[in-house]
Formats: sequence, C-alpha cells, structure tokens
Amino acid sequence: MNKEELKQQLDDELCKFCPWQQGEIEHPCNALCEGVYCDDALDTNNERHYSTKCGL
Repeated sequence: MNKEELKQQLDDELCKFCPWQQGEIEHPCNALCEGVYCDDALDTNNERHYSTKCGL
C-alpha cells in the first residue's frame, strides 16, 4: 500500500495527528487545511505507533 492509499484509508483518524488540527500551525479559525499536513500527520502517527509497539 502506498502513502496516498494509506492516507485515504486512515482519513479522519489521521487528523488526530495533524499539526494543523493540534494547533501547532497558526491559521485563521475559519481556514481549511485542505490536506496540506497529511504527510506530517502520517509520519507522526507512524512514530507513535512504532514507539509504542516496539517499546522505544
């Protein structure tokens, strides 16, 4: 499964790890992220998953 397919499959779950949604990226309250930070969210999700699963 490539990265784009994984992002589509995770969909809203991925937003929990999004720096935009977490307030790490400043933006107007009425702005939309439009998926700009999905790659960052996916990387963060992977880091948390493997550190928890592997005990890192």
